[in-house]
Amino acid sequence: MHKSGIVFLMVLVVILGLMASSPATANPNGVQATGTATAGATGTTRATSAASATARATAAATGTARATSAANATARATTGATSAATAGGRAPAAMRDQRAEIRFMGEAMDINQKAVDISNDCQGKASNADVLALCQHMSTSHANEIQELHDMLLSEYQIDYLPTSMVTMQKASPGATQSAAATSSATEAAGMGTNAGPGIMVSLNAGRGSYDAAWLEAMTDIHMDIIQGGMRVLRFNINPQLRAFVQRSSATATAEIRQMQGLLAKVGDK
Repeated sequence: MHKSGIVFLMVLVVILGLMASSPATANPNGVQATGTATAGATGTTRATSAASATARATAAATGTARATSAANATARATTGATSAATAGGRAPAAMRDQRAEIRFMGEAMDINQKAVDISNDCQGKASNADVLALCQHMSTSHANEIQELHDMLLSEYQIDYLPTSMVTMQKASPGATQSAAATSSATEAAGMGTNAGPGIMVSLNAGRGSYDAAWLEAMTDIHMDIIQGGMRVLRFNINPQLRAFVQRSSATATAEIRQMQGLLAKVGDK
């Protein structure tokens, strides 16, 4: 072969070799570009996921806020309804319950005041030691019940009531002693017992037999009134605190009636 042909072939081989090596050189760049694009896509996906998570969190927060708002609205509605009920919007049955509570507490204080008054009267006049001890005990216990009822009435209904002593009533009215004596005599003649208002004080000192016996009978009548009053009010839907008071007071009155009946048998009807 001619020398120039050999040179031509060598040049051709070199050119072909270069051409063959060019794609291999370009390929890393292509791979790099592809990797960059993939990384970019991955970053975009992550960003999208983060945005979705943020959106979900925002939606959850919005839902929570709405739920809280609804709960607050319900609470306001409940408070409003309660206020309206307290202000006088209660059902008639509930209002009857309230009237029964007020009536009972006022009357029970009046009855307990009678017990305090005759117990104070007894302390200077009882001859039996057991009767005297019972007088002293009841003066304190019934005064405590008056205070408890007063506090409940004031707290529940903002009514500030305390009963007036029968002694104070008699002193304030001229001729009250004669009037009370006449009332007491008429009441006893009618078979209604001795528990008839201030006249009960006169009946204790009317000189009809033993003072101790008269006091025990009068206090027994008062305790029966306490029990009967409690039975009446327990028919209503009264508040738990007052219900507990009534049940305790009635149980105490029942036990004390038994005690007084035993003392009455001991002192006799002289």
